[in-house]
Amino acid sequence: MMNAACRDIKDYIKGLVDSSEADISYEIFAFYLPDSPDQCIAFIEGPGMPPFPGNIRRGSVQILVRGKKGEMEEGYGQMEVVLSHLHEKGNLLIGSTNYHTLWLQGDVMFTRDEKGRPIWSTNLSVDRSE
Repeated sequence: MMNAACRDIKDYIKGLVDSSEADISYEIFAFYLPDSPDQCIAFIEGPGMPPFPGNIRRGSVQILVRGKKGEMEEGYGQMEVVLSHLHEKGNLLIGSTNYHTLWLQGDVMFTRDEKGRPIWSTNLSVDRSE
């Protein structure tokens, strides 16, 4: 059985950080964006499209990067690092799941939370199978 895509993507990025292949200094989470720490990255499961023949699931993962209040550039930089390791990637084996293609659904959007902290967000389309 496949893991949730958001968990696999989080584990993939965390593995890159642990092996010094990705310069990410924020804490990384799957499934939700916690209230703390201020500086964090969250991968959240999203809706998708009907499967392709061959049981290729077509889902999405929302990527959220939150920074400290008043520090917008650093958070945007962390998002760019994450995207450089995910956008237009394919044929990745994460656990027992083959990720055929990963690509951005659109550009990065900016907002703030109720505490005034900057949040950068985008969505990643995910085609995968066991």
